[in-house]
Amino acid sequence: MGDGSPQRNHNQDLNAVEMTSLSSSRKDSARPDVLPTDEKAPLQPNRTFYIVPHTGFTKAIQVLDLTPQIKERIPYNGFTDAYKKAVKELAETSPPEPTYIITRQNWVASRMIVTSASGAELAAWKAPHWSPGTTTLTFPANSPHCSHTIEMKPVGFWHRAEYFVKDSVTYTWEMESRLTSSAFTLFKTIGHKKVEVARYAQSFGFTTGGTLILDTREVDELVVVLTCAAMLKKKRLRDHEYANSGAGY
Repeated sequence: MGDGSPQRNHNQDLNAVEMTSLSSSRKDSARPDVLPTDEKAPLQPNRTFYIVPHTGFTKAIQVLDLTPQIKERIPYNGFTDAYKKAVKELAETSPPEPTYIITRQNWVASRMIVTSASGAELAAWKAPHWSPGTTTLTFPANSPHCSHTIEMKPVGFWHRAEYFVKDSVTYTWEMESRLTSSAFTLFKTIGHKKVEVARYAQSFGFTTGGTLILDTREVDELVVVLTCAAMLKKKRLRDHEYANSGAGY
């Protein structure tokens, strides 16, 4: 028969408390809570980029800054289909030189180098090999974009939303649909609310690449570009994992 003594029960209670404390200590304190969106602070983008469509086999991903040209083509009155169509047409018919180039060292490498149009190295990006993994971004010393390493992680196991911390501020990329990963929004946590600081959208398909708008007064543009590109990498990984699981057949 079991020992139902008070001492045994006391020890069991202590063990339970210790396990709960250990579990809590392992939680990432930076992981974002569910917060309401500040509807009084809508996104006011001052940069428009186009990430050239690419696949997992693309060695160099080009990112175009279309801000000057798009202002002459169409006024910004929201992230409308017309606006996204104008951005895409401009990128295809009159593309400027790439502002950023993300280059993979070889066909199987998970580490990529980010350079400017002049060839200056701006950052390094290490991608995970599966979708729940962590994305790591590093920057040179004295970088104007970020002074520390950035790690972007899913908000939970098998979650598509991802978060990262820059200068002690938490940012979260959230999907705009529960069914697809073709559009997502970057939120900045401010107090007990979150505000939109960037948005991305693309057409449906196996390739990834599309329109990215952001507000550089709220977040660094290179950090947005790289974390957005990392979100696209995660989308391709999920598609690959889904196909290999047999669930897609």
